Amino acid sequence: MFILFLSVKVGAIAILPNLFPIVVNFGIMGWLGIELSMATSLIASIAIGLAVAGLVATGDTYLSQAEVVRYSYPGFFEDLQAVQR
Repeated sequence: MFILFLSVKVGAIAILPNLFPIVVNFGIMGWLGIELSMATSLIASIAIGLAVAGLVATGDTYLSQAEVVRYSYPGFFEDLQAVQR
């Protein structure tokens, strides 16, 4: 994630949503007493892979749209910061 977004800060933020499905998936499996077999590991890895793919697509779209807004409306981010104060 860090290399994909070229930022340690953005990479760390991107990892947090990926940890949620991992913890929930394996937590529920442990709570229900489901053994970790080859089949359950495969299904869990597919679910986690889908979460990562969705995050990468969303992050890429966000970054590309942020560039469009930055160049189209140069004062947008300054105005946004002034409103947030």
